Amino acid sequence: MITKNLEKDVFIDKLTLLYNRHSFQNEVKRRIWISRKDGVPVSILIIDIDFFKKVNDTFGHIKGDEVLSKVAHIIKSQIRGKDLAFRFGGEEFIVVLPGVGKDEALTVAERIRKAVEDTEFGIGKKITVSCGIAEYSPGETLEQLIDRADKALYEAKNSGRNRCVVAEDN
Repeated sequence: MITKNLEKDVFIDKLTLLYNRHSFQNEVKRRIWISRKDGVPVSILIIDIDFFKKVNDTFGHIKGDEVLSKVAHIIKSQIRGKDLAFRFGGEEFIVVLPGVGKDEALTVAERIRKAVEDTEFGIGKKITVSCGIAEYSPGETLEQLIDRADKALYEAKNSGRNRCVVAEDN
Protein backbone atom coordinates (compact mmCIF):
# COMPACT_ATOMS: atom_id res chain seq x y z
CA MET A 1 0.00 0.00 0.00
CA ILE A 2 1.31 3.43 -0.96
CA THR A 3 1.57 5.83 1.94
CA LYS A 4 0.37 9.41 1.54
CA ASN A 5 3.96 10.74 1.71
CA LEU A 6 5.22 8.30 -0.93
CA GLU A 7 2.23 9.10 -3.15
CA LYS A 8 2.99 12.80 -2.79
CA ASP A 9 6.65 12.21 -3.68
CA VAL A 10 5.70 10.22 -6.79
CA PHE A 11 2.84 12.33 -8.17
CA ILE A 12 3.41 15.90 -6.93
CA ASP A 13 5.99 18.39 -8.21
CA LYS A 14 7.92 19.53 -5.14
CA LEU A 15 8.42 23.12 -6.32
CA THR A 16 4.93 24.00 -7.55
CA LEU A 17 2.90 21.49 -5.51
CA LEU A 18 0.94 20.66 -8.67
CA TYR A 19 0.66 17.18 -10.10
CA ASN A 20 3.80 16.26 -12.03
CA ARG A 21 4.25 14.97 -15.56
CA HIS A 22 4.52 11.41 -14.23
CA SER A 23 0.89 11.50 -13.12
CA PHE A 24 -0.37 13.33 -16.22
CA GLN A 25 -0.98 10.56 -18.75
CA ASN A 26 -3.02 8.28 -16.49
CA GLU A 27 -5.19 11.11 -15.19
CA VAL A 28 -5.87 12.61 -18.60
CA LYS A 29 -6.62 9.25 -20.18
CA ARG A 30 -9.06 8.59 -17.33
CA ARG A 31 -10.76 11.97 -17.87
CA ILE A 32 -11.02 11.33 -21.62
CA TRP A 33 -12.53 7.89 -20.97
CA ILE A 34 -15.13 9.44 -18.64
CA SER A 35 -15.82 12.15 -21.22
CA ARG A 36 -16.49 9.55 -23.93
CA LYS A 37 -18.60 7.39 -21.60
CA ASP A 38 -20.72 10.29 -20.31
CA GLY A 39 -20.81 12.27 -23.55
CA VAL A 40 -19.43 15.42 -21.93
CA PRO A 41 -16.58 17.58 -23.22
CA VAL A 42 -13.10 17.76 -21.76
CA SER A 43 -10.57 20.42 -22.65
CA ILE A 44 -6.93 21.06 -21.91
CA LEU A 45 -4.90 24.23 -21.55
CA ILE A 46 -1.16 24.31 -22.16
CA ILE A 47 0.24 27.35 -20.39
CA ASP A 48 3.79 28.60 -20.83
CA ILE A 49 5.49 31.48 -19.02
CA ASP A 50 6.63 34.03 -21.60
CA PHE A 51 10.38 34.74 -21.75
CA PHE A 52 11.04 32.63 -18.65
CA LYS A 53 14.69 32.04 -19.60
CA LYS A 54 15.24 35.81 -19.29
CA VAL A 55 13.86 35.66 -15.72
CA ASN A 56 16.37 32.97 -14.76
CA ASP A 57 19.23 34.67 -16.62
CA THR A 58 18.50 38.13 -15.18
CA PHE A 59 17.32 37.38 -11.64
CA GLY A 60 18.72 33.91 -10.97
CA HIS A 61 17.20 30.49 -10.52
CA ILE A 62 15.94 31.14 -7.00
CA LYS A 63 13.77 34.02 -8.26
CA GLY A 64 12.84 31.89 -11.25
CA ASP A 65 11.65 29.16 -8.90
CA GLU A 66 9.61 31.74 -6.98
CA VAL A 67 7.97 32.84 -10.24
CA LEU A 68 7.17 29.22 -11.15
CA SER A 69 5.69 28.61 -7.72
CA LYS A 70 3.60 31.78 -7.82
CA VAL A 71 2.28 31.07 -11.33
CA ALA A 72 1.34 27.54 -10.22
CA HIS A 73 -0.52 29.01 -7.24
CA ILE A 74 -2.37 31.43 -9.54
CA ILE A 75 -3.37 28.62 -11.88
CA LYS A 76 -4.65 26.53 -8.98
CA SER A 77 -6.61 29.50 -7.59
CA GLN A 78 -8.39 30.07 -10.93
CA ILE A 79 -9.70 26.53 -11.52
CA ARG A 80 -12.44 24.41 -9.96
CA GLY A 81 -11.80 21.61 -7.48
CA LYS A 82 -12.48 18.91 -10.07
CA ASP A 83 -10.04 20.43 -12.58
CA LEU A 84 -6.47 19.16 -12.61
CA ALA A 85 -3.29 21.23 -12.91
CA PHE A 86 0.09 19.72 -13.80
CA ARG A 87 3.61 21.03 -14.10
CA PHE A 88 4.39 19.50 -17.44
CA GLY A 89 8.01 20.56 -17.65
CA GLY A 90 10.21 23.57 -17.11
CA GLU A 91 7.90 26.59 -17.25
CA GLU A 92 5.03 24.74 -18.91
CA PHE A 93 1.78 23.75 -17.23
CA ILE A 94 -1.25 21.75 -18.37
CA VAL A 95 -4.74 22.15 -16.97
CA VAL A 96 -7.40 19.49 -17.60
CA LEU A 97 -10.98 20.79 -17.52
CA PRO A 98 -13.53 17.94 -17.36
CA GLY A 99 -17.04 18.86 -18.49
CA VAL A 100 -15.75 22.02 -20.20
CA GLY A 101 -15.89 22.80 -23.92
CA LYS A 102 -13.42 25.00 -25.75
CA ASP A 103 -15.39 28.25 -25.31
CA GLU A 104 -15.59 27.91 -21.54
CA ALA A 105 -11.95 26.71 -21.53
CA LEU A 106 -10.98 29.98 -23.24
CA THR A 107 -12.72 31.88 -20.44
CA VAL A 108 -10.72 29.93 -17.83
CA ALA A 109 -7.48 30.47 -19.76
CA GLU A 110 -8.11 34.21 -20.06
CA ARG A 111 -8.84 34.41 -16.33
CA ILE A 112 -5.49 32.71 -15.59
CA ARG A 113 -3.64 34.89 -18.13
CA LYS A 114 -5.08 38.08 -16.66
CA ALA A 115 -4.40 37.01 -13.06
CA VAL A 116 -0.73 36.34 -13.90
CA GLU A 117 -0.42 39.63 -15.76
CA ASP A 118 -1.91 41.53 -12.80
CA THR A 119 0.30 39.88 -10.17
CA GLU A 120 3.37 41.57 -8.74
CA PHE A 121 6.27 39.08 -8.76
CA GLY A 122 8.77 41.25 -6.88
CA ILE A 123 11.28 41.47 -9.74
CA GLY A 124 10.27 44.83 -11.21
CA LYS A 125 9.12 43.15 -14.40
CA LYS A 126 5.72 41.94 -15.59
CA ILE A 127 5.29 38.22 -15.97
CA THR A 128 2.90 36.98 -18.64
CA VAL A 129 1.79 33.63 -19.97
CA SER A 130 0.63 32.30 -23.32
CA CYS A 131 -1.94 29.53 -23.59
CA GLY A 132 -3.04 26.96 -26.13
CA ILE A 133 -6.50 25.40 -25.72
CA ALA A 134 -7.94 22.22 -27.21
CA GLU A 135 -11.17 20.35 -26.67
CA TYR A 136 -10.98 16.58 -26.98
CA SER A 137 -12.43 15.27 -30.25
CA PRO A 138 -13.89 11.74 -30.20
CA GLY A 139 -11.44 9.22 -31.60
CA GLU A 140 -8.36 11.36 -31.18
CA THR A 141 -5.39 10.11 -29.18
CA LEU A 142 -3.99 11.89 -26.16
CA GLU A 143 -0.93 12.76 -28.23
CA GLN A 144 -3.11 14.35 -30.93
CA LEU A 145 -4.99 16.38 -28.31
CA ILE A 146 -1.73 17.63 -26.79
CA ASP A 147 -0.32 18.36 -30.23
CA ARG A 148 -3.34 20.53 -31.14
CA ALA A 149 -3.10 22.46 -27.88
CA ASP A 150 0.66 22.83 -28.35
CA LYS A 151 0.20 24.23 -31.87
CA ALA A 152 -2.32 26.74 -30.48
CA LEU A 153 0.23 27.69 -27.80
CA TYR A 154 2.87 28.36 -30.45
CA GLU A 155 0.36 30.43 -32.40
CA ALA A 156 -0.22 32.49 -29.22
CA LYS A 157 3.53 32.97 -28.79
CA ASN A 158 4.13 33.78 -32.46
CA SER A 159 1.33 36.35 -32.49
CA GLY A 160 2.74 38.44 -29.67
CA ARG A 161 2.58 36.35 -26.46
CA ASN A 162 0.41 37.11 -23.41
CA ARG A 163 -2.59 35.68 -25.21
CA CYS A 164 -4.72 32.54 -25.48
CA VAL A 165 -5.51 30.69 -28.71
CA VAL A 166 -8.06 27.93 -29.26
CA ALA A 167 -6.95 25.03 -31.47
CA GLU A 168 -8.83 24.13 -34.61
CA ASP A 169 -11.17 21.16 -34.21
CA ASN A 170 -9.70 17.81 -35.17
